Formats: sequence, structure tokens, C-alpha cells
Amino acid sequence: MKLIKKIKNNYLAKCRYLKYVEKLSIKDHVILLESQQGKEFGGNMYYLIKELLNDTQYDAFDIYMAVQKEKIEEAQQFYQSRGLQKVKFVKSNSCAYFKLMASAKYLMNDNTFLPFFIKKEGQVYLNTWHGTPLKSLGKKINNDLHNIGNTQKNFVASDYLLYPNEYTKDHMIEDYMINNLCTNTYLLEGYPRNTAFFDDELKNQIKQEYHLNNKKVIAYMPTWRGTLSNKSNPIVQANINYILEEFENNLKDDQILYVNLHPIESSSVDFSIYKKIKPFPKKYETYEFLNVIDVLVTDYSSVFFDFLNTRSKIILYVYDHEDYLSSRGLYRGLDTLPFPIVETMDEVLKEINKPKEYDDSSLVEEFCKYDCKDASNHILERVLFGNKENIVEGKITDNKKENVFIFAGRLANNGITTSLKNLLNNVDTNEKNYYLLFNANAVKKNLDTLREFSDVVNYYSIKGIMNLNICKKILNKIYGLKWISTKSYMRKMENAYQCELQRIFGGARVDSIIHFTGYGTKSINLYSQFKGKNAIYVHANMKEEINLRSNQRFDAIEYAYNTYDRVAVVTDDMIEPTYEISKNRENIHVCRNVIDYQSILEKSKLDLTLDEITVVYPSPSHLFNILNSNHTKFINVGRFSPEKGQMRLLESFAKLQKKYPDTNLIIVGGSSYKDYYSQIVQCVEELGLKDKVVLVKTLSNPFPLVKQCDCSVLTSFAEGFGLVLAEADVLNVATFSVDIPGPKKFMEKYGGTLVENSDQGIYQGLVDFMNGKIHPMGIDYAEYNKEAVHEFETLFS
Repeated sequence: MKLIKKIKNNYLAKCRYLKYVEKLSIKDHVILLESQQGKEFGGNMYYLIKELLNDTQYDAFDIYMAVQKEKIEEAQQFYQSRGLQKVKFVKSNSCAYFKLMASAKYLMNDNTFLPFFIKKEGQVYLNTWHGTPLKSLGKKINNDLHNIGNTQKNFVASDYLLYPNEYTKDHMIEDYMINNLCTNTYLLEGYPRNTAFFDDELKNQIKQEYHLNNKKVIAYMPTWRGTLSNKSNPIVQANINYILEEFENNLKDDQILYVNLHPIESSSVDFSIYKKIKPFPKKYETYEFLNVIDVLVTDYSSVFFDFLNTRSKIILYVYDHEDYLSSRGLYRGLDTLPFPIVETMDEVLKEINKPKEYDDSSLVEEFCKYDCKDASNHILERVLFGNKENIVEGKITDNKKENVFIFAGRLANNGITTSLKNLLNNVDTNEKNYYLLFNANAVKKNLDTLREFSDVVNYYSIKGIMNLNICKKILNKIYGLKWISTKSYMRKMENAYQCELQRIFGGARVDSIIHFTGYGTKSINLYSQFKGKNAIYVHANMKEEINLRSNQRFDAIEYAYNTYDRVAVVTDDMIEPTYEISKNRENIHVCRNVIDYQSILEKSKLDLTLDEITVVYPSPSHLFNILNSNHTKFINVGRFSPEKGQMRLLESFAKLQKKYPDTNLIIVGGSSYKDYYSQIVQCVEELGLKDKVVLVKTLSNPFPLVKQCDCSVLTSFAEGFGLVLAEADVLNVATFSVDIPGPKKFMEKYGGTLVENSDQGIYQGLVDFMNGKIHPMGIDYAEYNKEAVHEFETLFS
């Protein structure tokens, strides 16, 4: 029964959200506020509500606050105790909540609405965020740079973005990469919560109530060091207990410590055992009580920027400085701040007993110049009534250039990712704004690759799943079972896909979308419905590949090639196989792969280095012994997958061994299709080639290895182009390929060698090289790239 109730209250409620978005009209005098996704009810949202309910000019508005179920009673008691009974609380993720999300004209948040959120036309969204950042955010978060999509979406969906200072504005706009995506209004105004620092009457009231007038009041407010995946950290908890013990044993009789910890950490602390340590009182909002503090002890928390308003002493206790920097990063070095910076509790206690001995006037000017007692009113008058008199504002910059979103899949270590990297390194990024587009969960294992891309172009990350009602979920399941055709499925899902695009982009200006990988039925279907310009790439003979691997739905590809504005094939050879699928030549456009020859040459000059995840069969030492020998070395580069033809290459090489024993074969691959790598290992051993063949799985820089080989061999059953042929040629390594569409016209145009597409043809190619008949092609790649870049840049012309 509990499970049924949970499904009814949460799952079914969310399923109805799209209906509410479509059917409910917007209520002009309804305001919905949410703090920390319903986990809190204080902060900026509390001070906005306080202003809304205490100023009669806002009497016409109905005020709702979304709070998680377990917090509602506590929130109601808190607001009632402050005389704020008119605010109505709604349970997060309930039917009432989703109805308000779809009908309230005004939406206000200090974090983000969850990924399901779709902002309707006519709604007005104020995002205040929740602090001046010291910790790196957005693309500068070292270990989480991919996971920023929901924040990006919320920012571009916001009509008003509140920043308490220029420093925060610049970092938030730049590191969430929202320039050129929107022209939303930013407000430079004090934080609503910082109005507490200007309330001397309440400050004196609290001091009297807690008998603090003759006390030195200290606050300890550390950053939460847990993660969403590891919420309970025993090492962190043990350290907190040690810190509290040190305070308890060393504070003087006229000193008292108030502690504000993350709820997860606070729940493990028994404050009743301490005489000189207490938690922040729940009776007051955090900043109301913070206003009475004489000394703040914190670390990387943004609270110290706000606390500057009090001009009281700040101590930064950073016992884990180096570790924290390596995982998160900071916008400015701690040594640029005037506060005492300490790493031991002995130093903390000494600083508590010393007067403030630094000048923070320049920091106050930089970070707090907009803070004032009327900030909440200034913000609300601007958002609700359009009053601009008391506020500084501006627009997010938009250079008006075309925004091109390129869907990049998983950013896996393969030829498609390499070709995209080459392309973006060569296109003129001053002509258009290019954005890498991906699902956050899909790229989490390839963050190093993402970092490489982020040095060249901006990116947009997708979070969450598609909003579907029950009927559409069933239809989705039926389609996954292949019980319905893609054409019929897409006809029934058209509205759902339009809502999904709206959910993902949140109003961002997207002019064109290029599905660069050309793989993945869900994403192919989704971007086929984009109303702007769209294109899909074809990197292989898809008909042959589907026959070999069954890795795509044929009817989905057929539908896509007839729906996208452009179908970009990477070689002339791919025109006919693609036409066989679509029966439509009009939208087929050749976009050859760019060859980043300069990067290839530079990387080839580096020492051959195996990555931590590199697997070498039979051993790394065997690989280096072969490279140091005078044997002839053949190399094959491509993912370990049936269509790459590695098995038939091994068969042909085994035959070559009988005639030319002083030869070796190196096969380099990235990802493996199912257990195919293991099958190749087994094949090597069954053919008795363990001493002659080396398999290298996952190598980030293969070019020093390719450079040391004599001949690169392409043996695939199906290829779109065969990028490895050009890469080897750049390094002046001889190449040959089996005669298949994809590499065929490239090799013919530039005098390369093609052999019969068979085991015998591959064997003959190996023999021909040994007899001096196969040589490098010596292509002018600078000229080649000019043509390839032009083909891409005129894709929609």
C-alpha cells in the first residue's frame, strides 16, 4: 500500500505535468517560490516572502512556497511564528505542486527547478542563486564540469538573474556559458537575505533573548564535504567531532560557539554533551542569527562574502586546502584575501582571541556595495511591477551570430570523436557560435575529452528524462520492443518531442542542430523534430553496419534521412549506400572529415605513453620489444568490433608469417563491442600468434605508436571514411585499404592502394608491401582541410 501511495503521489503526479502545462492557464497574481529544491525554506526566498507579506502593495498576490513533505510542518510553524500566516505551503512533486508550476505567473528560486521543469510562455522567472562563489562553478568545476545542464537550462529560462556584485555576474555568465544563448535581464542588487545585516532592532532582540550581550559569540559554518553519491563520510564526521571537542575544551567562559552544519552532518552531532557549543537556533532564519556573531570561522563557503557586511572578524580554517583544490578549485587564491588563514585548531583558537587586524574595506566595496535594507523591495518592484528606478540592470550579451549545437554522443575514444575534434579545431569559431551538446550521464566516463573540447568551444549539457504521460510511456515501451514503426511512433509523439526540446533548452536561442554521431535512436528521433535547421551525419555504410551489428533500427535511420534538412555523408562513396536507405538524394551533402594534421604531427613527437586504463596483450614489455626490433611492423587502428575486420586480418597475417616470419602486427582499439576484444585474444592464441601480435586497448595518443610502424592496414567490412588512413599518411606511414565504399574514392583520388575486399585481398596487400609496392600517399592536407571546412560551413546553404 505504501508503494501504491508513493506511485500515486509522485510518479503519477509527474505524469500529469504535461497535461497541466498544456491545459492550465496562467494565473496573473500567483507567485511560487522554492528554496534549494524544496529542502529549505529560508535564505533569499524567506526574505522575499517576508517583504511580500509585510508590504500592502503586494496584497493582491497569492504566495506559495514549495517544500519537501518532511519539512512542511516545520516551515509552517516557522512562518506562523513570524506572523507570516498568509504564505501557503505546497508539497514538492505533488499534483498541487505541478499544477502551480504550470499556472503560476511568477516563479522564484534560489537554486534550480528540477529537470522536468518547462517554462511556459507568459511565466516570469526570477533566479536569485544562493551566494557569491569562491568555489569554482560551471565548466570550471574540476570533477563535475559535465553535470551543469539543469543549471544552464534554468539560467536561460530565467527572465531575471540576480547577482549581488559584478564578480558573481561575470563568473556565473561565463562559466555557465549563457552569453549568446539568451538576452535575459540581470539585476545587480543586494541579496534579500543580506537585508538581515541592516536590522539592528532584531539583532538586539536576539542578543537579549539568548543572553549574549556580555559574550563573544563565535560561529562555525564549514562547507559540506560530502557528495550526492557518498552522503555519509565517516572521516569528515570524525573531523567535525574533533573540531567541536577542541572548541569545547579551549573556549573561555565569556565565549560561546554556535554551529551551522549541513543537515546530514548535524544529525550525527549530539549538542547536548557540550556546554559552550550550540546549534544555530531554529527559531530564527540563519542570517538573522548570523547578524549577532562577533567572529565567523568558515572555509570555502560563500557565507563570508555576505558576512563582510557586519565588518566583524572572519577566520578561514582550511585544514584540507590542497585536497579541496584538486577536486573542486577556487576562483581566487585564499592568499589574495585579507583574513587570517589557518590549518590547525591551535591557530583557530589563537585567532579567536586576537582582535581584527586587517582592512576589508576594498572587499566590502567589491562584494557588498549593492547590499541594503531595501534590497528585497527593489527586486520585487522590478519583477512584479517593472519599476527600474532603484535597481541596476543589464542584458545578457548576444552577438547575434548563428548558434550551432553539435550533438556529440558519449565523447567516446573513437574515430567519430576524433573527427569532431579535428573539425572544431579548424572551423572559424568567430563566424558562428558552436556548442557541444550531450547528455550529462553519457559523458561522465570521458571528462578528459570534454575538457579538451571546452578549450575550443562552449557546451550545453542535458539533464533529466523526457516528460511523458502514462499513455506515452506505454507507447515508448512498445516502440522499444519494435512493435510499432518509427513513422507511426513519431506521428503520435510529435507533441511530446516538442515539449522535450522545450524542456531541454528552456528558451535558449538554438538556430541549428547537427547530430554528429549519427547513432542512437532516441537522440536521432528527438533532434529530427527540431523546428530550426537540422542535419545528421553518416559515418559508415549504415545498411552494412546494421546487417553486421544490428546496432541501429533501420526504420529509424530511414525516417531520419528523410526528415532532417541535411544528411551529411563523410565521403562521396557514402552517397549511394545512404540513398539506398532514404531514396532521397536532395538532402544528401558531402562533408568530408577534417584531418588535424598539425596536431597529429605534434602528438607523434611525444614519447609513447600507456594510460592508466590501457590494456596491452600479451604485455607492455612485449610491445616495446617489438617496437625496438628491426622487424616489419603492420598496424591496424579501430574499435574492437566485428565490422572492423580484425579477425580476417589475423587470418591473413598468420598466412603471411609462413613466408615472412620477421613481421609483427599491432592492433590498437578503443572501446570493445560486447566481448569482441576477448574473442580477438582467443583468435590470436588459436592461430599461434601470441609472440607476433600485440593488442592495445584504449590508448589516448596512438600517434607515437603509429609513427614507429611501417604500414597501416584498413580491413573493415564497412566504413564511412577510414580516418586512420589519413592519420597514417600524415606520419609518412604506408597504407592500404580493402576496396569498400568510404575509403575507396579517397584512396583513388590520392593514389592510395586498394585491395580486394577479402581475406585473400588483405593477404596480397601485406605481401605487396613486403615487396615494396605500397607507399605513403603524401597528400597536401592544408588544401584538403580548406575544402572540408568549406563543405561543413555551407552545410545548410
